[in-house]
Amino acid sequence: MSKGQAQIFTEFLGFAIGLAVMMSIAFIFSNYFAPTLINEALEHHMDNMVKQVETASSQLLYYSDYFGNKKLTLKLNLPTKIAKNAYTINSLDEKLCVTIASTQSFKCFPNIYGIQGSFVSGTRLLITLDRTLKTPEISISAD
Repeated sequence: MSKGQAQIFTEFLGFAIGLAVMMSIAFIFSNYFAPTLINEALEHHMDNMVKQVETASSQLLYYSDYFGNKKLTLKLNLPTKIAKNAYTINSLDEKLCVTIASTQSFKCFPNIYGIQGSFVSGTRLLITLDRTLKTPEISISAD
Protein backbone atom coordinates (compact mmCIF):
# COMPACT_ATOMS: atom_id res chain seq x y z
CA MET A 1 0.00 0.00 0.00
CA SER A 2 1.40 3.36 -0.95
CA LYS A 3 1.77 6.29 1.41
CA GLY A 4 -1.22 8.10 -0.20
CA GLN A 5 -3.47 5.05 0.11
CA ALA A 6 -2.49 4.60 3.76
CA GLN A 7 -3.34 8.23 4.46
CA ILE A 8 -6.79 7.88 2.83
CA PHE A 9 -7.43 4.60 4.67
CA THR A 10 -6.44 6.20 8.02
CA GLU A 11 -8.74 9.19 7.43
CA PHE A 12 -11.63 6.94 6.37
CA LEU A 13 -11.11 4.69 9.41
CA GLY A 14 -11.06 7.72 11.73
CA PHE A 15 -14.29 9.02 10.16
CA ALA A 16 -15.98 5.60 10.50
CA ILE A 17 -14.97 5.30 14.17
CA GLY A 18 -16.21 8.85 14.88
CA LEU A 19 -19.51 8.11 13.14
CA ALA A 20 -19.93 4.86 15.12
CA VAL A 21 -19.28 6.68 18.41
CA MET A 22 -21.82 9.41 17.56
CA MET A 23 -24.45 6.84 16.55
CA SER A 24 -23.93 4.85 19.76
CA ILE A 25 -24.25 8.02 21.88
CA ALA A 26 -27.48 8.94 20.07
CA PHE A 27 -28.80 5.39 20.54
CA ILE A 28 -27.97 5.32 24.25
CA PHE A 29 -29.55 8.73 24.85
CA SER A 30 -32.74 7.96 22.93
CA ASN A 31 -33.25 4.56 24.55
CA TYR A 32 -32.09 5.09 28.11
CA PHE A 33 -31.85 8.73 29.13
CA ALA A 34 -34.76 10.29 27.23
CA PRO A 35 -37.50 8.06 28.74
CA THR A 36 -36.12 8.72 32.22
CA LEU A 37 -36.16 12.46 31.64
CA ILE A 38 -39.69 12.34 30.22
CA ASN A 39 -40.95 10.34 33.24
CA GLU A 40 -39.32 12.82 35.62
CA ALA A 41 -41.00 15.72 33.81
CA LEU A 42 -44.39 13.96 33.89
CA GLU A 43 -44.10 13.35 37.63
CA HIS A 44 -43.15 16.97 38.19
CA HIS A 45 -46.19 18.17 36.22
CA MET A 46 -48.49 15.77 38.08
CA ASP A 47 -47.14 17.12 41.39
CA ASN A 48 -47.88 20.65 40.20
CA MET A 49 -51.48 19.82 39.24
CA VAL A 50 -52.26 18.46 42.70
CA LYS A 51 -50.45 21.35 44.41
CA GLN A 52 -52.53 23.84 42.43
CA VAL A 53 -55.77 22.11 43.46
CA GLU A 54 -54.65 21.95 47.10
CA THR A 55 -53.56 25.60 47.12
CA ALA A 56 -56.84 26.74 45.60
CA SER A 57 -58.77 24.62 48.13
CA SER A 58 -56.75 26.11 50.97
CA GLN A 59 -57.50 29.62 49.75
CA LEU A 60 -61.19 28.79 49.43
CA LEU A 61 -61.25 27.49 53.01
CA TYR A 62 -59.42 30.57 54.26
CA TYR A 63 -61.71 33.09 52.54
CA SER A 64 -64.87 31.16 53.34
CA ASP A 65 -64.54 32.33 56.97
CA TYR A 66 -65.49 35.81 55.76
CA PHE A 67 -68.65 34.63 53.99
CA GLY A 68 -70.20 32.41 56.68
CA ASN A 69 -72.17 29.27 55.96
CA LYS A 70 -72.52 29.49 52.21
CA LYS A 71 -71.62 27.54 49.14
CA LEU A 72 -68.56 29.02 47.40
CA THR A 73 -67.15 28.12 44.00
CA LEU A 74 -63.72 28.92 42.60
CA LYS A 75 -63.01 28.56 38.88
CA LEU A 76 -59.43 27.65 38.06
CA ASN A 77 -57.72 27.40 34.69
CA LEU A 78 -55.33 24.45 34.64
CA PRO A 79 -53.20 23.41 31.66
CA THR A 80 -55.24 21.51 29.09
CA LYS A 81 -52.55 18.87 28.62
CA ILE A 82 -49.45 17.46 30.27
CA ALA A 83 -46.75 16.67 27.69
CA LYS A 84 -49.38 16.68 24.90
CA ASN A 85 -51.59 14.21 26.82
CA ALA A 86 -54.99 14.68 28.46
CA TYR A 87 -55.15 13.94 32.19
CA THR A 88 -57.66 13.44 34.98
CA ILE A 89 -57.64 14.30 38.66
CA ASN A 90 -59.69 11.94 40.85
CA SER A 91 -60.29 11.50 44.52
CA LEU A 92 -59.85 7.87 45.49
CA ASP A 93 -60.40 6.96 49.14
CA GLU A 94 -58.10 9.32 51.01
CA LYS A 95 -55.89 10.11 48.05
CA LEU A 96 -55.93 12.62 45.22
CA CYS A 97 -54.68 10.98 42.01
CA VAL A 98 -53.53 12.36 38.66
CA THR A 99 -53.77 9.96 35.72
CA ILE A 100 -52.44 10.32 32.20
CA ALA A 101 -54.26 7.53 30.40
CA SER A 102 -52.32 7.58 27.12
CA THR A 103 -49.00 6.99 28.90
CA GLN A 104 -50.50 4.86 31.69
CA SER A 105 -48.86 7.18 34.22
CA PHE A 106 -50.52 7.93 37.52
CA LYS A 107 -49.49 9.34 40.83
CA CYS A 108 -51.45 9.63 44.06
CA PHE A 109 -51.02 12.11 46.90
CA PRO A 110 -52.54 12.37 50.38
CA ASN A 111 -55.90 14.12 50.20
CA ILE A 112 -55.32 16.56 53.06
CA TYR A 113 -58.49 18.61 52.47
CA GLY A 114 -60.86 15.68 51.86
CA ILE A 115 -61.53 16.78 48.27
CA GLN A 116 -64.21 14.75 46.46
CA GLY A 117 -65.03 14.38 42.77
CA SER A 118 -63.07 14.25 39.55
CA PHE A 119 -61.82 16.55 36.82
CA VAL A 120 -60.92 15.89 33.19
CA SER A 121 -58.47 18.24 31.50
CA GLY A 122 -59.54 20.49 28.68
CA THR A 123 -62.06 22.49 30.70
CA ARG A 124 -61.93 24.83 33.67
CA LEU A 125 -61.72 23.30 37.11
CA LEU A 126 -64.52 24.13 39.54
CA ILE A 127 -63.67 23.83 43.22
CA THR A 128 -66.76 24.06 45.38
CA LEU A 129 -66.82 24.49 49.14
CA ASP A 130 -70.19 23.76 50.72
CA ARG A 131 -70.36 25.13 54.27
CA THR A 132 -74.12 24.69 54.52
CA LEU A 133 -73.56 21.09 55.61
CA LYS A 134 -72.61 19.95 59.14
CA THR A 135 -69.05 19.36 57.98
CA PRO A 136 -67.70 21.54 55.16
CA GLU A 137 -67.16 19.60 51.95
CA ILE A 138 -64.82 20.44 49.07
CA SER A 139 -65.52 18.99 45.65
CA ILE A 140 -63.92 19.32 42.22
CA SER A 141 -65.59 19.07 38.82
CA ALA A 142 -65.25 20.29 35.26
CA ASP A 143 -66.89 23.55 34.20
